[in-house]
Amino acid sequence: MGWQSLNERYLILRSKQGRRFLIKLLSACNDLPFANSIQVNQGSTRNLNAKFDSIRVLGQLQQECTIDSIYELNALQRQALLDFSN
Repeated sequence: MGWQSLNERYLILRSKQGRRFLIKLLSACNDLPFANSIQVNQGSTRNLNAKFDSIRVLGQLQQECTIDSIYELNALQRQALLDFSN
C-alpha cells in the first residue's frame, strides 16, 4: 500500500493490513531514493519472496532490483530506521 526509501538498497513497504517490512535489495537500485513511485513484482503467491520477487523503480530509467531479504518491523524499529536514515 505504501513505501518509503531509506537509501538505494533499503526501503520500507507497508502492506494492506498495515504491517511494515524492511526490504533489502540484492544490489543498489540507484534511483530508489529519488523515485516517486515503484512497482512490486511478485510471483504467483500472495506473499513476497526474497530472491524471487523484485522492486521496479518507475521513471525515465526503469530499474528492476531483486529483493534479497525481508524483515517485519514493529513501530519502534521502523521509527529508529527512519531517524537513522535522515
